[in-house]
Amino acid sequence: MPQSEALLSLLKEKTSQMIHQGVAEKIEEDYFIDSFLKEHGYSTNLREKPFLQKWIDDVWRLSFIKTYLNESTLEEIHLHSESHAQFVYKDQRKEQKLQLHKKDYQLSLEWLSLKHHQSWNSKKPCVSFTSRFGPFVIRYTLLHFSITPNKTSKLFIRKLTKKPLKLKDFSLTTGQESHILSLLHHKKNIMISGATASGKTTFLNSLLENLPSYEHIIILEDSFELQGRSLNSTHLLANQENLQESLLSFCHYALRLSPDRLILGETRGPEIIPLILSMNTGHKGFLSSLHANNAVDAISRMAMLFQVFAGKNNISYVDLIKMICQGIDYIIHLDNKKVVEVIQILGSEGITPYYKSFD
Repeated sequence: MPQSEALLSLLKEKTSQMIHQGVAEKIEEDYFIDSFLKEHGYSTNLREKPFLQKWIDDVWRLSFIKTYLNESTLEEIHLHSESHAQFVYKDQRKEQKLQLHKKDYQLSLEWLSLKHHQSWNSKKPCVSFTSRFGPFVIRYTLLHFSITPNKTSKLFIRKLTKKPLKLKDFSLTTGQESHILSLLHHKKNIMISGATASGKTTFLNSLLENLPSYEHIIILEDSFELQGRSLNSTHLLANQENLQESLLSFCHYALRLSPDRLILGETRGPEIIPLILSMNTGHKGFLSSLHANNAVDAISRMAMLFQVFAGKNNISYVDLIKMICQGIDYIIHLDNKKVVEVIQILGSEGITPYYKSFD
């Protein structure tokens, strides 16, 4: 066996031991390879050192994706296996072959979850979290091999916008921009709707940039994506081990903290209940996002979530639609990072919402 392969085998054994011992963070330290070589009686000037360092960089630091992250138009990276990746840009998608070993690829993803204190395994096969990667803020989503038919784990990386965009960057007309700013000023309850990767969170960040700094703004999320810059903002992150209960509890806590506005990163669970009930008891200035096919569809989507998570209740579907239409003032729908619909909710008759569209 060539010396380089023998040393790499020793290095893999060493790093695996360090994971089990709970000291794996030392592997990312700059002097780790030197310490490893000295431990095994080799010179730190050994010609195989760059070979070993590259393995550390690729597996433990995911350095093979760093070049792509530096590309200004890149939005997402999808690692489908140790040999195949897809890179999503603003105007195109590219496929790329990778040259990782299957065990190294799995080890890399396991280390990624460990160093971000995530419990990722067959019992909890899907995790999502936000962190920094060099100068970038990244959202990672991991799928465990136990739930894929080919027994291969997957990693989805989304590069988050470092600086919030201006409202005009969402293809708003001057009239639409002025109208939305007026809605914020008058503390209207606004729901942002759209499909996955439509720009909902990015747009929500842009709205936050236009809120008065003196207001007490409470932001509730399960992953750190919203950027409340005011010293008067309170930011709460849900416990990943008990996500639904955390967000639900946070909604109740937040209403006791005298918020001027409550911002919920994404509405998709039992937190819909206190959200809708609160909006119908006079609380104003809510902002949140929701998955929906269009602006009007967001209303039925909220009703469905309420019914699913409220369990047995005496609220009829007609009354539920009425509550939602009384609580939500406006819905702004996005598609492909563009605002395509702005509607004002006027009320409802039976299960039919009435609204006014703004061009």
